[in-house]
Amino acid sequence: MPADGETLKEALQAYSEGKLEDALTKLQEYCAANPGDEEVYALLRTVDEKLLLRVLSQRGEHERL
Repeated sequence: MPADGETLKEALQAYSEGKLEDALTKLQEYCAANPGDEEVYALLRTVDEKLLLRVLSQRGEHERL
């Protein structure tokens, strides 16, 4: 099954809303689909830097993914 960019967008939206467990679940789903590097970088370039910092600041499994 190919990676679904919409799943990553949903994960990031959940992070922005403070729904950390939902976000982590979506992020795990996205990573399980084995997205290509180019796809991931293209999507991340569209995300607000403050949101990315919030995600990374969660540490643990959030940061690892």
